[in-house]
Amino acid sequence: MSVTQKTQNMVWGLCAARCCICKEPLISGKESKKFHIGEIAHIVGEKTSAARGNSHLTKEERNNESNLILLCANHHTLIDRNPDEYPIEKLLKIKNDHIQWINNNLPQCISCKSNISQFTYINIPRLTEQSYRQGASVDLSCYKENKSLHSLKWELNKVMSAFDLLLKRINFDAISSNKLKVFNDNLIGNIISFERVRFRTRNIHVSNLDNIIDNPTPFSGDLQKDPHIYTSIENFKFILNIDFRWITTTTAFCLFRPSGGSSLFSGLGTITNINYIKQIVTITPLVLGIPAPKAESIYTNHLFNVNQSLNMEKFIDMETAKKRNIYDSGPECCDLCHKIFKNEKYLIDCQIKNISTWAYMCEECFSSKGKGIGWGTGQLYMNTKDGWLLVGGFPPEEDY
Repeated sequence: MSVTQKTQNMVWGLCAARCCICKEPLISGKESKKFHIGEIAHIVGEKTSAARGNSHLTKEERNNESNLILLCANHHTLIDRNPDEYPIEKLLKIKNDHIQWINNNLPQCISCKSNISQFTYINIPRLTEQSYRQGASVDLSCYKENKSLHSLKWELNKVMSAFDLLLKRINFDAISSNKLKVFNDNLIGNIISFERVRFRTRNIHVSNLDNIIDNPTPFSGDLQKDPHIYTSIENFKFILNIDFRWITTTTAFCLFRPSGGSSLFSGLGTITNINYIKQIVTITPLVLGIPAPKAESIYTNHLFNVNQSLNMEKFIDMETAKKRNIYDSGPECCDLCHKIFKNEKYLIDCQIKNISTWAYMCEECFSSKGKGIGWGTGQLYMNTKDGWLLVGGFPPEEDY
């Protein structure tokens, strides 16, 4: 009985496709010509005549994952030619230490939010599932089950608005794609975040859009046929299968089939599989979109002085505030950092810099991300015993 393919894959995954002794990657070549240069070695020899073969273990136990170790060719030769220097106990410790080294070097999940200015892909079933796990809900009253997003037409705006609010309320425990250095099976099932990552596209055709959407082809696992986008990180190819039902607009379809062959996306996805031999990481995308502009340290127009800290008092006109007497019930927390407003002095409802999106902000978020105070730009509210009083950014007199 030899080592099964399933067991070999398990060993490659546990050892992160690296030699357990020298830590060198055991995949060589480029793109479709990649090949493995590692060797799976027996700790207790497969035969009684082999190195460290004198054991009570059965044939089946000798070919079990627990008795196998991944090595480069040099170290495989070294341990078998020097069994006294590399006894069973030492090799077991080397393997366990290597797995611990992998776990210590795997990136940790951190709380994050999607950094998207415009949705291009919303995987409704999977994203809704993630929100329910966090105790959040999303209003999908305008969405009919199994309908494609593109077919919703004007109703699509309501769906995208609902998910925009959802993604502002909840955080995702995710691994940043730019932190990945080591890969093993412990990554499977984790959410991964992409921020301003350039993806190339494959097998995404838009010549007969309506037919493609209404009759989606099931994924076959054949990358020569399945529609997907991909990028490379640390010599691994990251594959995100694209279901046409979840592409949002006609413009979004063009971004998944750009004339230049690639598009820049931010978003979130779930790692579903890692193939160490082919160096492919398969990901189910949750949400993708056009990246939000990189935040500037402070907004530089006539409302702000770069060399001075933000002074909210200069925006306040108490005389007009008492005359107009406009109140807002306000949200529970800041849309951007989730700071609770109850004990805050100010609440700002304004546009985010460089984006058309509005948000309720605390004073700190406003200082770095707010566009300004003024009608059509932003309103400043003060916390009073009667509620949030509008004290800056009043509507014109004729609108009052």
